Amino acid sequence: MPPLYRKYPNEEYREYADEVLSWIGRNKSCMQYLFDLLARIGYIKYDRESGMWVGVDYES
Repeated sequence: MPPLYRKYPNEEYREYADEVLSWIGRNKSCMQYLFDLLARIGYIKYDRESGMWVGVDYES
């Protein structure tokens, strides 16, 4: 990853302007690692019946 800002100096944090998150989102290996990590720690789970992934705190 090249040098990137999460927030620019002397500015408030804005998620849409976060260069690091943007880079991670464009990097397929980072996204796969993050997905695998979330599944492994139980933050998301696979529902075999529906074939969908869902967050453990999701309320319909």
